[in-house]
Amino acid sequence: CTRPFTVFSWNGADRAQNRRKKTNICLTCARLKNCCQSCMLDLSFGLPIAVRDAALKMVAPGPQSDINREYFAQNNEKLIEDGKAGIEEYEKTDEKAQELLR
Repeated sequence: CTRPFTVFSWNGADRAQNRRKKTNICLTCARLKNCCQSCMLDLSFGLPIAVRDAALKMVAPGPQSDINREYFAQNNEKLIEDGKAGIEEYEKTDEKAQELLR
């Protein structure tokens, strides 16, 4: 994600080690990928996004130029606000791959 966004920072659960967590990607990209903004893990399977995408063969080529990426993000942000988009389409993936991840 190369879009500007507000970075939130907080103390994690293990305060004894003084580990701070922060957001790594914008909310729009996190909703499109169905992942956590800070740990970048899939919300359904608890796996890193790269592993999930490889197993489900969901890697789609995205826009390459900065302007096209911004246009793509703006359009998807509007769709998310309207409730027409927001999560990855797991229904279109292979059932065997879904069982493998569970």
